[in-house]
Amino acid sequence: MTLLPSVSSLLGIIHSSNQQLLLIYVLSATVLILFVLLLIIFANSRSSRLNWYQQNLLDLSSTNTQYMHRRAFTRCDTQDDREMVSSYETHSS
Repeated sequence: MTLLPSVSSLLGIIHSSNQQLLLIYVLSATVLILFVLLLIIFANSRSSRLNWYQQNLLDLSSTNTQYMHRRAFTRCDTQDDREMVSSYETHSS
């Protein structure tokens, strides 16, 4: 069986070199490629996820909220207000 010259020379280099060193290179390249792929997958999932402000805007725009318009509460006078008004009336006269 005849192989291409480049493939046969590559196989010769592999057989003649140190097997342990070759195994370290292959494992290192595999770990590096897996790390880069995981980094790319993490970056894509992070960019597609909305932050809290964008999620709130999306929720507000998608819900059909019925707002009820009510009359404003009338302010009840307190004891402090009455004392302040009475002291103002006594000082202004």
